[in-house]
Amino acid sequence: MKLYEGKIVPVLNEFGVGGGYTECGWYCRGSLWHFVQALELARRVEGYDGFQKAPRFYYQRLAYEMFQPYPGLWMYGAERFPVEGDGANTYGGHNEYPRHLRTVLAQYFRGSELAQAVANKKRRGSNPEAVTVSFLYEEPADAPRDLKDFPLAHLASGIGRVYARSDWTDDATWFRFECGDYWNGHQHFEAGNFEVFRYEPLATESGEYHDYLSSHSVNWLVRTIAHNCILVYQPDEQWTRMRDGGRSKYANDGGQAKKWEWPVDTLDIWKSRRAVRARQHRGLSEPSRVSVCGRRLHQGVCANENGVMGSPNCVHSTTHLCDSRSRREYTRALREDLAAAFPQRTCDSRPDGDNQ
Repeated sequence: MKLYEGKIVPVLNEFGVGGGYTECGWYCRGSLWHFVQALELARRVEGYDGFQKAPRFYYQRLAYEMFQPYPGLWMYGAERFPVEGDGANTYGGHNEYPRHLRTVLAQYFRGSELAQAVANKKRRGSNPEAVTVSFLYEEPADAPRDLKDFPLAHLASGIGRVYARSDWTDDATWFRFECGDYWNGHQHFEAGNFEVFRYEPLATESGEYHDYLSSHSVNWLVRTIAHNCILVYQPDEQWTRMRDGGRSKYANDGGQAKKWEWPVDTLDIWKSRRAVRARQHRGLSEPSRVSVCGRRLHQGVCANENGVMGSPNCVHSTTHLCDSRSRREYTRALREDLAAAFPQRTCDSRPDGDNQ
């Protein structure tokens, strides 16, 4: 209880507006469910109501859970989710965790508007373990609310994330956008990233999460270039000591700076260091050019200390598009950097049309 109220509750109240959680998507779905599960057991067995310590977060998490899954059902009748940081778009127990979480929270907020909305997502578990958890925790749900007037967009302003969809059918077009701060080591350098889904991911991220410390991880998976983001290429920019501890050579992708030192022990330390970083950020020099490369518009993206994009103090807020020759030069330089970082493979396998 001391740890929960001393360290976790302040974070939930600081960043939990809209139900956002400071762990990234794939890991969030597991850690948050087990966290809520522990609170529910404490409530039932010990009479300790931890949900009342951050009621706004837990209630608004129901709205977040309405929007987080892709439309429709997937393998074995389970829901399908965006990766959002380290993770993989594969079926597993993590596909069921959000269902358990919203079931417990809807029961806690029984009779509320969001509990009635969440009742529309009631379904049977997609594997034996999920069915067992349902048996242990699930109670009769509220009558489902008609979703014809339910909002089609949701903002979790505390973590800088937006979800939207065209309607509440399985055929809907789904969209997310993220532009928030950095809290944990499983996040990627993806402020300004967006994703579009309809039946399948249409505009999404790339890379494979198979080794947290691999060269692929630190040179592609977590980097801005692997996301639908804007890049600013500065030829002399260097990356040092990524999450692999410096064992790999690092390519210059023109993306956002590393932030491994950001995750800290308490909210107060994080906020004090963010203020220092914001002052340092204002002293950086302005980038000289912007490139259009691949299917992404590459331009500077960052946020000020309040998470506001395109601040006048943002080093990347005043840039200009370069001509096609500069784009070709950028592509060539990027290929050379990646080839140096990956001696065993190069970027030449990608068609030129995808790079210019």
